[in-house]
Amino acid sequence: MVYGMSLLYGMTGSLDLVEIRQGLAAGQVPQLALLVATAFVLAGFGFKIAMVPFHMWSPDVYEGASTPVTAFLSVAPKAAGLAVLLRFTLAGSRRRWTACPGRSRASTGRSCSPSFRRSP
Repeated sequence: MVYGMSLLYGMTGSLDLVEIRQGLAAGQVPQLALLVATAFVLAGFGFKIAMVPFHMWSPDVYEGASTPVTAFLSVAPKAAGLAVLLRFTLAGSRRRWTACPGRSRASTGRSCSPSFRRSP
C-alpha cells in the first residue's frame, strides 16, 4: 500500500487525496503506472481488511491468542481499514453524505439514520 501511495505521490506531487484526484483527472499520468499504483494500494487495503485472497493469514493470528485479543484483532483493524478504504475511494467527491439534512433528531423525535440523503 505504501509503495502504491508513493507512486501516486510521484505522479501527482501531492499527498492530499483531492489534489491526487485532480492531478489524475488532468490526464498527464501514464496509464500503466496508474494501474500499478492502484493495484498496490488496493492490495494493501485488501490485506489490511483480510479480503479474499488475502484472508488466508487471519486464522493463524487468531489461533494463538486469547479470546479478548482475538475479538479485538477480528474487528478493530478491519473496521479502521474499511474506513480508510472508503475515504480513499470516495476522496474528492463533490458531495458529502449527511444524515437527514434540514431535520434534527430533536424535531422529529426519532432517529433519522434509515433515511440518508445526499447533500448538494
